[in-house]
Amino acid sequence: LQAMPAGSGCSGCNLPGGAEWWRDMPTTVLMAYFLISWAESFPLLAYTSLLNDELHLSLSTITTFYSVSYLPYMWKPVFGWISDTFPILGYRRIPYIMLAACGSALSNLVLAVFVTSAQGLFIVVFCRTIFDAFLQLIVGGF
Repeated sequence: LQAMPAGSGCSGCNLPGGAEWWRDMPTTVLMAYFLISWAESFPLLAYTSLLNDELHLSLSTITTFYSVSYLPYMWKPVFGWISDTFPILGYRRIPYIMLAACGSALSNLVLAVFVTSAQGLFIVVFCRTIFDAFLQLIVGGF
């Protein structure tokens, strides 16, 4: 790291360029991180309303719902192995991106239209989370 002139950049951080580090990042990377974060956090309020107001679930059931729904994120190494080991039509990423995105969209549609019970909610959200975790791994590699 190069020494920064006094009064420039971020006074407490050791990043190159101080507070201006984000200007060197490609816009597509910044947008991808923003959209993934938004897509993960935006539906949480709707889930809370659905779980509490419409399905009248207990606090322990709601806790179990969130615990179970995030399990597929631990399986990302398996998803990476699947995409690297079993190419579709000679491609290792693009078909899996398309399948995971379509699966996630279909899961959200089924959730919005057909889910009326706690059991259905658990199943559909678990499937949606599998697709989302797979998609995040393939697109972002994290």
